[in-house]
Amino acid sequence: MSSQRAGGPGRGVPLASLVAVALAAGLAGAAFHRGFPASDLFSPLVVAAVVPVVVTALVVFLPPLRPLRRGAGSSPRPTRPPRPRPVSVSVGASALIWLAVVRFTLFRNGSPQAEGALPAVWDGVLNGGARLLETTLPVQGSPDLLVVPQALTWLAALAGAELVARTRAPLVPVLPAIAVFVAGVLLTVPGAGSNLGVAAGLVAAVLVLVMCRRAELTGTSATRASTGAGTGSDAGGLGAGRGRRTGGMRVTAAVPAVAVLVVTAGIAPLAGPLLAAAGPGDGERYDVRDLRQVTLDQQAAQSPLDHVSAWLGHPDDVLFRVSPPVAGNIRLAVLDRFDGQRWTSSARYLPAGGRVPPGTAADGARKPAGDAPSVTSRLQIVALDGPFLPHLDRPTALSGSGLAVDVRDGTLTAAEDHTGGDTEGETDPADRRYTVVSVAPREPTPAELASAQVPTGADVSETLALPPGLPKVVRDAARAATGGAITPFQQARQLEQYLRTLVYDPSAPAGHTYGHLAYFLGTSRAGTSEQFAAAYAVFARVVGLPSRVVVGFSPKPDRAGGDTATGDVRAGDVRAGDVLVWPEIRFEGLGWVPFYPTPAAATDNRGQVATTAQGEPSERAQRVAEAAAVPAPPTAPNEVPPARTDSNRSVLLLAGLGAAALLVIAAVGYLAAAAAAPRLRRRRRARAARARERVVGAWQDTLDALDLAGVPVPASATSAEIVTMAGAGVRVGAGIETGSAVRTGRTAPAGSAAGMGSETGMGSEAQAGSAAIADLAVLVTAALFADGEVHEADADAAWCHADRVRAELRASTSRTGRVRRALAPGRLARRRSELSRPPGSSHRSNAAQSGERGSGR
Repeated sequence: MSSQRAGGPGRGVPLASLVAVALAAGLAGAAFHRGFPASDLFSPLVVAAVVPVVVTALVVFLPPLRPLRRGAGSSPRPTRPPRPRPVSVSVGASALIWLAVVRFTLFRNGSPQAEGALPAVWDGVLNGGARLLETTLPVQGSPDLLVVPQALTWLAALAGAELVARTRAPLVPVLPAIAVFVAGVLLTVPGAGSNLGVAAGLVAAVLVLVMCRRAELTGTSATRASTGAGTGSDAGGLGAGRGRRTGGMRVTAAVPAVAVLVVTAGIAPLAGPLLAAAGPGDGERYDVRDLRQVTLDQQAAQSPLDHVSAWLGHPDDVLFRVSPPVAGNIRLAVLDRFDGQRWTSSARYLPAGGRVPPGTAADGARKPAGDAPSVTSRLQIVALDGPFLPHLDRPTALSGSGLAVDVRDGTLTAAEDHTGGDTEGETDPADRRYTVVSVAPREPTPAELASAQVPTGADVSETLALPPGLPKVVRDAARAATGGAITPFQQARQLEQYLRTLVYDPSAPAGHTYGHLAYFLGTSRAGTSEQFAAAYAVFARVVGLPSRVVVGFSPKPDRAGGDTATGDVRAGDVRAGDVLVWPEIRFEGLGWVPFYPTPAAATDNRGQVATTAQGEPSERAQRVAEAAAVPAPPTAPNEVPPARTDSNRSVLLLAGLGAAALLVIAAVGYLAAAAAAPRLRRRRRARAARARERVVGAWQDTLDALDLAGVPVPASATSAEIVTMAGAGVRVGAGIETGSAVRTGRTAPAGSAAGMGSETGMGSEAQAGSAAIADLAVLVTAALFADGEVHEADADAAWCHADRVRAELRASTSRTGRVRRALAPGRLARRRSELSRPPGSSHRSNAAQSGERGSGR
């Protein structure tokens, strides 16, 4: 028996294939690089890709220790090569080593999710994947999340190494790595970076693995064939015939399967953009994290808009502190839904992983200012109720426990306050501390404001919706305020100016329902920023401007500047009297732009430089004045803009991508079918239940080989005519041994077709073509038309002849011609019809049919 026996410890180690598997597993795990910092991900992935491959190689290929033989003159007894160790041994050893590795690397300092090393590992394995979907990316080195790519990479390397060691499949060992790669791409869609380079490396690893496997398997088959032919063992029997076919295979035989992997690896990195384009709304992206995001419970979490009057009633209460102090507005919550009774938020929150992804234009996010520096603010909650957390616009990074962020608007909440989790042992919400790094959004220029248009599409429909029951006084006031306005900006500006003519009264009754707004506009004409902002947002929707309400704070400059001369004021204190509500309008290309309709209090003009509105920066007032002076184009007010070509272009692009994907899938499917169908058909024929069917199957296989080699075989031709055509077309199979012993090592029974094949013949070599096909013709003629029994030896001999004919045809014809004919349209359907009636046997007599029935067919 050869030392190259597949699957045994005595077999040569397929070192190149194992290295390719480790490389593919490591590259597959690298698809998670958009979700973790490279410094945190590199070492675990290298260990996970290499160690299981080494463990499998040692378990499977390391020969066992043999006992020492005693006695000097004793002759060694022939021993059978040892069987490979079971898979359970390899998997068990790898699992124990993996547990030790993660215990002393990832979880060496424990985990914030569980106490103790082993419970932390168990918790990471069970819940790490779910937490990864509930966290913004990238994740900053949390061991309970890093264990996800590490464990998946380990499994891919282990499975690939086991398949290399125990099977002869050239492509199957890389499939686990492909699965891990796709999982990594999908789980890190919102992360920064690209997986195109990783995909290219993975495709290269696949090709290397295929070539290494083909080379190793070809060498093994050749060794087995030569050894078995000389010994007459089973290695030279049926396995030898198969070995000849394997040895003759080229790497190009795997081209269809490799093409499938190439397409998969190429499409996977584009899954994020394609899923984004396939979102339900115009430009709305699809992310698997959307299935795990948490919508704020509006019943359990009271809207901060309801607290405005209460805060104004105790203006000196310190709600939170900001260090260093800030002079700009601080955001608390964004409310974009109105049901006629209250404003609520549609935000969806994810636990913050450290980095806050930038907002998208499809969500109305404003672009960051190119020259604006990042600002780091340290905040401490003192007496601020509710889950919403204050922050500067817009956050780019967070640090602190229990934080959640709405990626769309950048608003923050206390995660445990709205997820229903147990807060026992957590930091007291009244003394919460966290840090926010933010970058100020870019302010639009006067020209951009003057020419801004209102966006259209499903993504803005909710911010235009008004419930039934709008009071007439509100509708009339909105239309009167915007009379004569031509552009959307002019409408927004005139609404702001109209409301500034009313009176700010911090003691005005609370409320922002339809009824409160009607009283505010028609009777009292005075209110807090709650009524001013709510009335503006409703006005805007009446005239067709997308609007929402923002609750925040506008610290007074004296406290923001750090005036601590008196002992009762601390620098950075934000008090209840600093609360401010303002509306925002969404413009195409500019995002959500704030407006400030609340006038300054009559007795308090502190900080209102060159403006009469609360919270409005002086530079903003200057920009708005310049934009208002820009002449408007001669168009009707609030004119419905023309159909957006961007949306149509996106639809056409998506349709084109879909059509291209379908064409690629169809082409790859056809290639895969053309490659797999002949092999499946050949295997089915060779493993038929009856010897007669196996002989006929060998003849059908030979006719397929002739057709593939370009030798025309008419359906009406007899076996003798086919032999003549083959001899005239190409020289095949000269010199093959006749008889079944070549294939099985057994002697054909006397009088069998196999035993008299060489004697009967069908003419000279010049007339009949070759000995192999001529002897096969004798066998199939006897099987179809003779009354005698067809033996298993005849079937073995027939397939031995078919093997030699096929090998000689491959050697004597061009590869290009074979591939072209194999891919010819109609070939698959034609071959399916031939299974019911073998070609070359169209003239079958009643005697042949009765002979088939007599043999049990």
